[in-house]
Amino acid sequence: MAEKQRPVPGDFYRRDPDKLYQIITVAQDVDDGGYKVVYQALTGEFPVYTEPMERFLAETNRVRPRKSAGTYEPGIQDQGMQTAGAQAPGMQASESMKTNGQESGDIREDIQQTLSEDPEEGTVNPRLLEFLDASTNQEKLDILQKIRREIDDKLMDDLAMSMDLTLSGKDIQQKYKELQNCLLTYIKYESARR
Repeated sequence: MAEKQRPVPGDFYRRDPDKLYQIITVAQDVDDGGYKVVYQALTGEFPVYTEPMERFLAETNRVRPRKSAGTYEPGIQDQGMQTAGAQAPGMQASESMKTNGQESGDIREDIQQTLSEDPEEGTVNPRLLEFLDASTNQEKLDILQKIRREIDDKLMDDLAMSMDLTLSGKDIQQKYKELQNCLLTYIKYESARR
């Protein structure tokens, strides 16, 4: 059996059919020099874990996009995903995904299914899904403004997390302004590149 590829930030791994994780980074232990994988569960409270790389790779399967068809398949190396948070050319959040050789729908549906199987873990907020489905930052800003009165602290943190942001505001209004300003900045520089 071929040796598994080293995890890259942004990669998705699956431990069981109902446990999906995203790699945050790979860190080196100061004491023993061994490598540890820092990853986040994509269910519940989105806890962050660390585990020795060898054990992590032995207990998980990589879920990777295939360049040609745009579907996810474990164990396929994709040079387009080598940088953190990068998407392969032509990939969108709604493209289909394969795990263990079987079609399982897109990532959003897969995460929803995982959450719905354990009712104690909660459900995905439909406003968050609407925000995640937005294809441009302008659409995200429009959705943010539309749902402004419905946003609670957890939803605000989830919206920020979906954009790899940490908001420092003390209350929802401050966090809302931070996220809004960030989106406006993204929009400004997106339009400047065109």
